Amino acid sequence: MNFVKFIQNARKADFLVVQPRMGFTHLRAMQQGLAAVKAAGHDPESPFGGRIPTIGTITLDSYTRVRDDASARRALDEGRTLNGFPICAHGADATGAMLYAIQDETFPIQVRHGCPTPEDIFKVLIQAGIDATEGGPASYCLPYSRTPLKTAIASWRACSEMLGEEAARDGGHVIHLESFGGCMLGQLCPPELLVAISVLECIFFQTYGVKSVSMSYAQGTSMAQDIAALAAMRRLAHEYLTVDWHVVLYTYMGVFPLTVQGATDLLSESVFLARAKVNVAAPGQEEKLERCADRIIVKTPAEAHRIPTIAENMASLTHAHNYSRELMRNPRALPTPFDDDLYTQAKRVIESVLAEAGAAEGHGNYPHLDLAFDKAFKKGLLDVPFCLHIDNAKKSRAYIDKGGALRWLNVGNMALEIRNPGAHPDQLGPEEFRAMLAQVQAHYDDKYFKNNTARMVDGANPALLGISTSEAPQGENQNDEVVPA
Repeated sequence: MNFVKFIQNARKADFLVVQPRMGFTHLRAMQQGLAAVKAAGHDPESPFGGRIPTIGTITLDSYTRVRDDASARRALDEGRTLNGFPICAHGADATGAMLYAIQDETFPIQVRHGCPTPEDIFKVLIQAGIDATEGGPASYCLPYSRTPLKTAIASWRACSEMLGEEAARDGGHVIHLESFGGCMLGQLCPPELLVAISVLECIFFQTYGVKSVSMSYAQGTSMAQDIAALAAMRRLAHEYLTVDWHVVLYTYMGVFPLTVQGATDLLSESVFLARAKVNVAAPGQEEKLERCADRIIVKTPAEAHRIPTIAENMASLTHAHNYSRELMRNPRALPTPFDDDLYTQAKRVIESVLAEAGAAEGHGNYPHLDLAFDKAFKKGLLDVPFCLHIDNAKKSRAYIDKGGALRWLNVGNMALEIRNPGAHPDQLGPEEFRAMLAQVQAHYDDKYFKNNTARMVDGANPALLGISTSEAPQGENQNDEVVPA
């Protein structure tokens, strides 16, 4: 059973798949980290041998992300610790041997890398027998690199074709590819654009041969808006994608709560969002209810302060699983529906880009979508707010309204309408921008600071609190070695 079948079986059993971020330099440490994730918890109702449905993550190091494999190999030779797993320096044979006793039908593995031109990474993970990876032509270029977008697009077309060729072989190996498009810059990008880019990247993958894809979405600033966005994403996926697909939700990607309680509350809200049921049928059609997300990538209370320990990662995985099951037994009411039609807005952006690609051929494929992606950014049809990449138009701006929703201040040349029900700010200066960045953190932390019950993880940085070390709230007792995750 591979990654694809694992997700399908979890969805059929109505289980949320939980996944950490994790990457270690050396083979033994990486194997131990993955083994801990595999054994994260027990649930007698689980269809996966009684254990909670987890997916292992191999996050790559910074040298590998920029294709400096020589420096990664030198670090290994010198016994130095990197900020992730140098998969190309280790090679396919060593990586495959490390995974032999870990990866099985109840525990698939995904490689996460952040590289805009990842052909070498793809070659190694294919040879090592790994079932899944992620990224995208825009989502792994604009936020992370100075690589020209045109170069990244060509690379991701080649990588998609590589996966297509692998799937087409006799007894083909279907490797799953996740779009990172729903996480652009982590925060302050309104969901219409996140949905559009994630769907477009999956159409791109599909066009060039990938047989299984997922759309990502980063938890935002408004539960009602996020639910509407995920409903739109799923409805659009049904319309545009002809390959296997699912949705993965990321616990909030921006400035994270400082307190243990605030961080845990935010994680719980992301689980509630993933498990919310939405109608994905078009108006006038019979209701079709689906969960917002099939998989969730969690964070820990250490997020704002330092790299989490293995134990902290395991605690977040088990908390996410346990709360998802609690919601099955005791459902929560959904918030009042959001006041804007995010489906229509996202579809307009998607159609504006597909128009640049020309007519579709066959099963929803657009052979010239690679050229269309480049044109779309050049024309500002796709324009990520606050993104400084040279190929981004930089005309769009967004803000958080008084109700906590992300709204457009300026849409540039994108096929969007500014539909804000209230007055938007006349200007967006440095102080307003800083306040927006910290809005979620403050929302989840303030009550614990005000009633003097705030708890912090060990290693918390008092400078983040604006207080002296002696005044810092007492930390949690964590004795595990702190390792890259």
